[in-house]
Amino acid sequence: MQKVKSFNTYAIPFFSFLMISHLWAYPQAEEFTPKNPSYLSIQSGLTVVYNTNDPEGLWGGGGRFFIEFQKEIKQNFLVGYSYEGMIPFNVKQYEPLTHFICLNSYYKLKLYKTRVFLLPGVGFGGVHHYANGKNEFGIAVNGSLILSIRIIKNTFLEMSPLILTPPMKIYYSPLNFEKNNNLLALPIVSFGIKTRI
Repeated sequence: MQKVKSFNTYAIPFFSFLMISHLWAYPQAEEFTPKNPSYLSIQSGLTVVYNTNDPEGLWGGGGRFFIEFQKEIKQNFLVGYSYEGMIPFNVKQYEPLTHFICLNSYYKLKLYKTRVFLLPGVGFGGVHHYANGKNEFGIAVNGSLILSIRIIKNTFLEMSPLILTPPMKIYYSPLNFEKNNNLLALPIVSFGIKTRI
């Protein structure tokens, strides 16, 4: 009996969370209206990682991969769950390696009719950094400024407002790695596609 009780103690909240998440991510047909669309955003480019307390500064860099599920929960206000990762330039050692998982919020500003938008945003989550054979985990915050251009119905091109700089998204973490603090990640020269799902 004790084992059953222990299982129910954890299983009921866990499966309740899964059910609520499923209903939130995949609303019924009558709820899926133009007022609350969902989107999938995929971005790529380059990422550089800095340690702001290190005299040498640059920790490393690599190719960027970003994916995010977004939902417009209120007119012009979106929330999203995102994963950000990188493939290091040093493919032989495959480090440093940095990953972020974040909950983000955006406000959609209309610049030109329904074709061009600016999305400032902020986010909070976690970071994993691997280098010199060691793993470190910490909290992270991010800021975004994304130019979104409709290219066909329900599909948008995403980029930095000035194409190259500033970056579309900036990450900061007070990560303590080998007595070096303050990780700063800058996705640069990045482009992406966002489509309604």
